[in-house]
Amino acid sequence: MAIAAAVMMDVLPNEGVTHLFGNPGSTELASMEALDGGELRYVLGLQEMAVVGMADGYAPASGRPAFFRRGRPRPGRQKQPLLETPS
Repeated sequence: MAIAAAVMMDVLPNEGVTHLFGNPGSTELASMEALDGGELRYVLGLQEMAVVGMADGYAPASGRPAFFRRGRPRPGRQKQPLLETPS
């Protein structure tokens, strides 16, 4: 997982992402460690829906893509990051 997190932190800036929005849990440790010293700015939210709202508002306001990384899904749900692009 640490390799995948490091690759993700390298790829996102190349795609124009400057901010990573999230509500990390214990499953996100590798992603948080990969952020250290990188180009991305992490925006912490205390609840997932608030974080989605921040990313959703940031993308059109800034004209840049915003990336939302969510924590562990509930059983039966698939884990999918959300990439919001400006309209």
